[in-house]
Amino acid sequence: MDESGVDVQVLSVTTPALHNLQPEESLQLAQRTNDLVAATVARFPTRFQGFTTLPTASPAEAALELERGVTRLERNEDFAQLRGHFSRTLFGLAVFPSFR
Repeated sequence: MDESGVDVQVLSVTTPALHNLQPEESLQLAQRTNDLVAATVARFPTRFQGFTTLPTASPAEAALELERGVTRLERNEDFAQLRGHFSRTLFGLAVFPSFR
């Protein structure tokens, strides 16, 4: 990072993130990812920040994981990464009332 002139980097999961996984797998991977990001940020707080990765296949679990990311994992900022769909279905549709 220093060699490239980067002071701080934000860690996040890249596309397609967890959006094409089934609910249980999505939750487990989100929790593991968020724990790893939190540990990295805690070890190097001036160099890294991180988005909370959400298990969007399950809106209720996504809300709980967002709360955990902000409160228990003590993120310095309230950031979350959210794509606009799950398995090619847009969140705004009636099948996802929790995201409206």
